Amino acid sequence: MNPGSTYSFLEDVARDIYSREKDRLPECWLVFPGHRAKLFFMKQLSSLIDKPVWAPHSITVSEMMMKLSGYRPADPLQLIFSLYRIYCQEAENPESFDEFMLFGEVLLNDFGDVDKNMVDAADLFRNLESMKAIDDDFSYLEPEQIELIRSFWDSFQISRESDEKNEFREIWGIMHKLYSRFRKMLDKSGSVYEGLAYRKACERMEEDTEPGFRMAYFIGFNALTISEKRILSKLYGSGRAGFYWDYDSSYIDDRQHEAGFFIRENLRLFPDLRTEHPACRFTAKKTIEVISAPGRTAQAKIMGMKLEQWKQAGISKGSDTAVVLPDEDILSVVMNSVPGEYEDINITMGLPLKNTPVYGLVESLIDLQQGLKESGKDGELLFYNKDVLKILGHQYILACGGEEMMNIRKEMLRRNLIFPMASFLIRDELSSMIFTRAEGAEALSDYLRAILHKIVMLNREGGGFELQAEYIFQVYIASGRLSDLVKEEKIYIGPTIFRKLLKKIIRHISVPFSGEPLKGLQIMGILEARALDFNNLLILSMNEGSFPGSSAGNSVIPYKLRKGFGLPTTEYRDRIYAYYFYRLIQRAKNVTLIYSTADDGFKTGEKSRFIYQLKYLSDIKLTERNLVYSPARMEARSIVVQKGKTEMAVLKKYLEGGDRRFSPSALNSYMDCSLKFYFRYVAGIGETDEISEEIDPILFGNIIHDVLNNIYKAYIGSGKLLSADDIKAFMKDKARIRSLLDDSFRRIWLKEKGVRKKQEDKTNIIIKEVIISYIQNILKHDALIAPLQIKGLETLFERSIDFNGGRAGLKGIVDRIDIQDGRTRIIDYKSGSAGKDFVLLTELFERGKSKRKKEIFQTFLYCWLYLADADKEIIVPGIYNIRDMHLREFSSAISMDKKKLGDFLPLQDEFVDELKKLMEEIYNTDIPFSQAADRDICKYCSYNKICSREEID
Repeated sequence: MNPGSTYSFLEDVARDIYSREKDRLPECWLVFPGHRAKLFFMKQLSSLIDKPVWAPHSITVSEMMMKLSGYRPADPLQLIFSLYRIYCQEAENPESFDEFMLFGEVLLNDFGDVDKNMVDAADLFRNLESMKAIDDDFSYLEPEQIELIRSFWDSFQISRESDEKNEFREIWGIMHKLYSRFRKMLDKSGSVYEGLAYRKACERMEEDTEPGFRMAYFIGFNALTISEKRILSKLYGSGRAGFYWDYDSSYIDDRQHEAGFFIRENLRLFPDLRTEHPACRFTAKKTIEVISAPGRTAQAKIMGMKLEQWKQAGISKGSDTAVVLPDEDILSVVMNSVPGEYEDINITMGLPLKNTPVYGLVESLIDLQQGLKESGKDGELLFYNKDVLKILGHQYILACGGEEMMNIRKEMLRRNLIFPMASFLIRDELSSMIFTRAEGAEALSDYLRAILHKIVMLNREGGGFELQAEYIFQVYIASGRLSDLVKEEKIYIGPTIFRKLLKKIIRHISVPFSGEPLKGLQIMGILEARALDFNNLLILSMNEGSFPGSSAGNSVIPYKLRKGFGLPTTEYRDRIYAYYFYRLIQRAKNVTLIYSTADDGFKTGEKSRFIYQLKYLSDIKLTERNLVYSPARMEARSIVVQKGKTEMAVLKKYLEGGDRRFSPSALNSYMDCSLKFYFRYVAGIGETDEISEEIDPILFGNIIHDVLNNIYKAYIGSGKLLSADDIKAFMKDKARIRSLLDDSFRRIWLKEKGVRKKQEDKTNIIIKEVIISYIQNILKHDALIAPLQIKGLETLFERSIDFNGGRAGLKGIVDRIDIQDGRTRIIDYKSGSAGKDFVLLTELFERGKSKRKKEIFQTFLYCWLYLADADKEIIVPGIYNIRDMHLREFSSAISMDKKKLGDFLPLQDEFVDELKKLMEEIYNTDIPFSQAADRDICKYCSYNKICSREEID
């Protein structure tokens, strides 16, 4: 067979090997770069065999190196613990395990590179005091390599030092000790990490160790490490190795093409068993389409449409088509976008466990433990509200006890519980398992495993939970493994580091999807696609940073030393990705490359360099299409709700005989925006509830009201006049004011009488001092206008109004009623800004105006309500703007046309007329509920998202 045939690469190789080894297949090893190529090759080989035979031994190169090394693979997490133990003994000021873990992972990767490339660690990690040592000791390197090493160390001979240089020297000074002691420890245990397996295999083969096979065929490789080259040279020299390289003349013959960089050297060292030069298949007739899309979901949707087109046109049969995902995080949206015509789908990569619901729950449970506190008095456990709410809303928890969990949530919101107690949260067996303490890795592991087991038990009878149970089982096993390791190493770790370690384990776990691996549409990552060929290809995430992947990698070994000692560098990685791309598309007939134009802050919307290379450096004609959307915000359709039977039935509840009354807030809401009134008072859509961790303006005002009421309540109805001296005495009694304030905080902010006093944070201490200063300002003002007689505080009044259409009930709670200078005052406290002047009474009833004086309307309505029982009494409306009461010129008076209003009574008839018109409009079925024209009203409206008016300039 020859490389220029029309067969796929693996089919071509299968035919060649079978013709050579037809009767000796069991004596051969077939070595592949990855598992997927093994399966596809054996399928091709089996199609050539017409009688029962023993199969050859197929193996990946990593598996081969482990076998040849004679060692067993070490546990990745165990390696980190062992390396940390050695580090603590060698470092002068060792970091904690938490701080070391990331550094340890970088070290292991560096050690792997050192071993795979057979670098002399003593030379690499030495501290050079003399430049001459480079010439004397590194003579085995090329002159260019020596010059790179010299230039690096020369930068450290400059007299001017820096903290970074000193820190590097300190780390570099122990690197060889870490490496050599780590090696000795592993030798003693009989285990190796992957890189060390390569070195051990190479050393054994160079000692003429019997490899265990008659012939090994290496199929579809690209870049080779130094250890691989030495092993292959040894086998090739003894006639035990044959090679099949997958390449195309388009990038092999072009000496500048990075895709052929490694293959050119491989062909020189290890010639392909097939003698003919490959044809230029890359530029053979093919269709390549490039499509841009704004984000992951859009990419997946385009993929789905393209697959559907290919299926309907008869281009795709399923198994001849592959979707390749350089960014595997896009898998979940891709799975949901595959057309139904593709009945058989094989997802080679599996679903990463980190993207499953169970991992989200585990993270929330760990957060819960990290946010846990103890009550000062009795040590009862307190949990942070956000952590609790996240768990209560998780799909698994709701599935187990949804109604009870929702009740807990509602009660937390109602009572504004920032740190709910365990005794409040525990309602059943599952909640008692969740809301408890778990200290240390072993206890935390047991805690997670018990909860996960309980969830599976509670859901197993419902059906359809099998896949979720598999996710949970994998996390259950991983958590137990971590606990065992920590116990063995005798290292204490808390929730933070436990999460990091658990993540490290989980990120390597994928839950495989069931199905026939060689049948149907293939969805795979870049590495799974090595050595495979498909007629139809869809490659997503064709962005710089995804394909090719980001070149930046963490390493302790500086770039110049890496290059000087022949270790992989950024150029090495770029060349590997170039080969992956060009090899993947060289035999394809239909290729669609999709890239994202979205910039998410980590990955830019820049198309891959490979697209530019195809466009400008090849003879292939590309078809480019852009899927774009206008960033301009479309004006939302205005929302109008007609007053039908349902709406009128609700409104009738406010009429005589009904159980509802219009409040000043309800009427102000209608005049601001009748649609807002509809949402709140007709449709019953409550405003978004959340737990307040800080004192918002409404709570702030309520607390001030409450404290003032408790100061003055003893004088209600007593007929006693409050003198200036009485009020000043209150002002001096700061201890009492502070005590009343503490009580109001507990009852109003926490919404629970007698609740244990929460440990105050600095924010609340400051807020309390502000409130005290405001209360002092109010008392000071009252002392100036004393004597006063308190008639009522927080007093409810109700009254009906007749209008053309019925008789409606109204109600209002008046903050304060007092008598000053023989006149009754109706006082409304306002903690925010409030205008106190107007020109015409009709201004107070204008619809949809953001600057309408709603505070004056509210106070006037209180006056009218009060007058139901005091028809001819002089009533003075007033507003206490709490923030302004420190001003010398402050007055509570409301002004009409710049004249202070001394009595509401002259305005009563006009006010009632306007109020009747308002009622008639509310009950007029020809006038629908509609949005306010003034969009400033929407800025702080709780319903602005429903109306698509949440983004106001």
